[in-house]
Amino acid sequence: TRTFTISDPCGNTDTRIQSIAFTDTTPPTFEVVPPDFLEVYWLEGDTIPFPVTDILDDCDPNAVLTMDESSSVDESEGADFAQTIIRTYLATDGCQNSTTFTSTIVYYPQIIHGCTDVTACNYDPQATEEDNSCIEDPVGFDCNGVLTPNEFCGTGTVWNADSGECEVVTFGPACYFDTNYNGTVDSADLLTLLSAYGLSCQ
Repeated sequence: TRTFTISDPCGNTDTRIQSIAFTDTTPPTFEVVPPDFLEVYWLEGDTIPFPVTDILDDCDPNAVLTMDESSSVDESEGADFAQTIIRTYLATDGCQNSTTFTSTIVYYPQIIHGCTDVTACNYDPQATEEDNSCIEDPVGFDCNGVLTPNEFCGTGTVWNADSGECEVVTFGPACYFDTNYNGTVDSADLLTLLSAYGLSCQ
């Protein structure tokens, strides 16, 4: 506010008051900004950057900066689970002037194709996506080609470790109920008997 007063030699005076109102209509500006679009590849050693930026306002040194982040994952075929991150920066000064900036980041995570079946010979513990390449061990042998007697011997025979051969099971009183011919009467035999309960033998 400015007050102006004038007077003449006779003591006559006159006063005028001037009021000046300053209005800020200029929003803050971004001095440091991230890329508006960025692709990040895990396999190339890239990492998702931190949200770094800086603002400047000619009238308000205490202008406020906020950031809102949202993300989504593309699970469609061939997208390799790419994650899209959208960061929206908002700068506001004391006069409620504001400006925004949007940065979009597309992150391609670690995708390793391979066999994910833990029972397969070529199981890959590092694989994150199945590629139908699993190889099962052949019947009677393990993945290293070593004989597995319990699988190798057929129905009605058991493995004799001393002779290194499969031998025909001879039924004695103790093994009369050995329905799967593995040399012992166990829970598998019990289940077989229960499944046959009530069937007619004629």
